[in-house]
Amino acid sequence: MPDLRYNPATRTLHWLQAALILGLVVLGWWMTGLDYYDRWYNDSLFWHRALGLLVPPLAAAQLACRLSRRAPLPPVGTLWEQRAAAAAHRLFLLLMLLVPLSGYLISTSAGAAIPLPGGLQVPALGALSERVRDLAVAAHYWLAYGIAALAAVHAAAACKHHFIDRDSVLRRML
Repeated sequence: MPDLRYNPATRTLHWLQAALILGLVVLGWWMTGLDYYDRWYNDSLFWHRALGLLVPPLAAAQLACRLSRRAPLPPVGTLWEQRAAAAAHRLFLLLMLLVPLSGYLISTSAGAAIPLPGGLQVPALGALSERVRDLAVAAHYWLAYGIAALAAVHAAAACKHHFIDRDSVLRRML
């Protein structure tokens, strides 16, 4: 009987990205309660930026795995569920690029590079106007909550498939 699971690389990237995004959303939400003089302010911002910059390369690797799949797994669920899942996955990929991009614009808006662990830096494109920075802040806020909401719906749909429909959707990713 053929293995109806995604390949190990796809599964690993999925769960790594899920943990990373969940951690970034929680960290970002927690950070909004800190003031500039809180002892955790700079450390949490450093790690939020550094970990956030991992999201786009992981998304690119996920896309590469998806595109390199030789044969697609057989479809599960109704036609509308299949279309909704495809749309959700495309939206995830888009958000995994836009949320870090807006964060990058915020972090480099003064023209300074983003420091990374090990003394590395991500250079800035240059200083941004206050208007562009404010737009990036609003985009980052709404897009981050959007990816969190999409992740919640995604997890709920996986649970529905597993516990109610009793099909293989969740098991494919385990």
